[in-house]
Amino acid sequence: MKKVKWLFFGLVGTVTDTLVHFYPQDHLTGAPYDLTAKFTIFGEGFDSISVILDGAKINQPNGIKLRDAFSTLNTNNVGGFFGVEVILESTKYNASLENSECVVELLTSGSIIKYRPASTFDDSLESDQEHSSLFFDDRFNSTSLVFVNKSKKKVNFNLASIGNDSKEMSVNLDSNSVREYALERKDFSPGFQQMTSWGELYLSPFCLSEMPEDVTCYNLYRDKASNQPISISSLTT
Repeated sequence: MKKVKWLFFGLVGTVTDTLVHFYPQDHLTGAPYDLTAKFTIFGEGFDSISVILDGAKINQPNGIKLRDAFSTLNTNNVGGFFGVEVILESTKYNASLENSECVVELLTSGSIIKYRPASTFDDSLESDQEHSSLFFDDRFNSTSLVFVNKSKKKVNFNLASIGNDSKEMSVNLDSNSVREYALERKDFSPGFQQMTSWGELYLSPFCLSEMPEDVTCYNLYRDKASNQPISISSLTT
C-alpha cells in the first residue's frame, strides 16, 4: 500500500500536550525515499486545519508536537479533546507501507500516556465488523468511550452490552467532532462482580456493531480521584 492513515484524538490544555511518533516502514526497501506526511486536526470551536511535515522519509522514524505545528492549539478556542488524522503517502516510489507504526503520547500533569491509534490502509475503515471491549469499574477507576468522527455528516449507531439481559444505548456524533461518553453500571446488563481488598470490582463486556466509515472509537480509563486518563486503547483495530 502506498498510503496509510491513522485517525485518533489528542488533548490540549495549560498543562497538557499531544505528541505523535510515526515510523513509515517499508519492508521492500531500506532506502530513505521521500514521503508526504499530512496532519489534520479538527474539532469543536475551530475549522479543520492541515499541515505537511517537511523532511519525512521512508524507514526513518519521525515525530511532532502538535502544539508546535498548529498555532490554533495555543489559543483559548481549543481545550480538551480534538481529532487528529495522519496520512503517510509515497508519491514517487511504489512503497508498501502496511507495516508502518504510529504512537500517540499524551503529556499531562504528572503522567505520560501512550497508545496506538486506529489505522486503515484504504480510504475508509471497515464498517461491517463487530468491535468488542470491556466495561471496568471499581473504587479507583472509571471507563468511558471516545469517538472520533472525521466524516462530513452526522452519524449514529448503537452500543450494546453482552449478556442475558442485554441493553443498548444510542450514540450520536456531529460531523468533524470528538465526543466522550462516560459509561456507568446502569448502562450494562449484570456482569462479573468481585469483592477485593480495595472494594468491589465490576466487569461487563459490550460491543459496537457496524462502525460507520471515518469513525474510530477508543476505551479511555480514568482515575476517579483526579479524573486524569490512565490508559487508552483502540476498539477499531
